[in-house]
Amino acid sequence: MKDALDAISETVSPRDVVFSWYTHSDLEHVEIVAWRKARSETPAPSTGRKDDTNKRRMDLLPPRAIEAVADVLTFGAAKYGPDNWRMVEGRRWRYHAAALRHIFAWARGERCDPETGLHHLAHAVCCLLFILDEEVSGDA
Repeated sequence: MKDALDAISETVSPRDVVFSWYTHSDLEHVEIVAWRKARSETPAPSTGRKDDTNKRRMDLLPPRAIEAVADVLTFGAAKYGPDNWRMVEGRRWRYHAAALRHIFAWARGERCDPETGLHHLAHAVCCLLFILDEEVSGDA
């Protein structure tokens, strides 16, 4: 059988897949060569293609800013519980006020929130995301 496999393997191109294993009975090493049929009707493309037309460009989001907002959310989840912001009474005006407090603190030259040590603008963006989530989901 090994001679037959050797004869076949001479006709196999480097793109083909080789499966190897040992049989249980005599631990003889056996190779099985699987090769692809040539598809003359479908030539291999010279470049890859993915149609992203009219799809959101998530790659345009600024990663460090998003991470800073995620840090604020992580702090809040540890302190209040995940998604607790959704249950806050009067959240729309309360998060509006909180966003403004963080923006004003930043405008006065205070970079980070004294309680969390995280950037005031990340806190403000977080508050605005809560309001925006209600706006775009129709819950406002």
